[in-house]
Amino acid sequence: MKKLLFIAITITLLNIFNAKAGTLHFGFNAGIATPDSKMNQVYNQNTMQWSTNSLANLVSQGLSTGYHVGIKLSMPLNSNFSFVGNLGYNSFPQSEIQVLDPQTGKQLATLSTATKVIPIAAGLNLYPFKSLISPYVTGEIAYNYIYTSVESKIAGQSIPISTTPTDSRFGFGLGVGTDISLGLLDLNVEGKYNYMNLIGKTTDENQKFYFTLLVGVTF
Repeated sequence: MKKLLFIAITITLLNIFNAKAGTLHFGFNAGIATPDSKMNQVYNQNTMQWSTNSLANLVSQGLSTGYHVGIKLSMPLNSNFSFVGNLGYNSFPQSEIQVLDPQTGKQLATLSTATKVIPIAAGLNLYPFKSLISPYVTGEIAYNYIYTSVESKIAGQSIPISTTPTDSRFGFGLGVGTDISLGLLDLNVEGKYNYMNLIGKTTDENQKFYFTLLVGVTF
């Protein structure tokens, strides 16, 4: 029932604004994806300063906890609202085990596990104003496809071994961002907090959150 409610809300939003919809724009983005448990590891006093070293530390620490790549669709609905659709791929490394030769101690292979989250999302951007720099607040509902993979790295080559059974959960995302007009395309910077399993989790399943800090372009 709750899943049907999410779908109904999405269809209703599209119907309300469809008559005034503008041109559909396409873009892609990439950046840092950080589980809630590792937020302090990435966003701390050493990384949140305005300097080249701090930015490098932020990127390095952030990518070690997870990354995001995705595509984005946007459609202006009126002077203040735009419909947005997102398809993303998030990878969160979980553990790493080195396999050593017992005789020589030489590393033979590395076994690693990572949780993958593929969100399919739809929502709205609210723009207080639009100019060369257009800040916005964003909200979306998302269907999340989740699985864990195990890989072996031998001689620098990653070889998939297995994946766990997949799960699906409904959640939502809230964030802020800005579009910067560069003429033929727009540069986009966005930070978003994602609640991954609001609907569909089992009785003993913990709530799961992650934060994304993304940079993208829209055509």
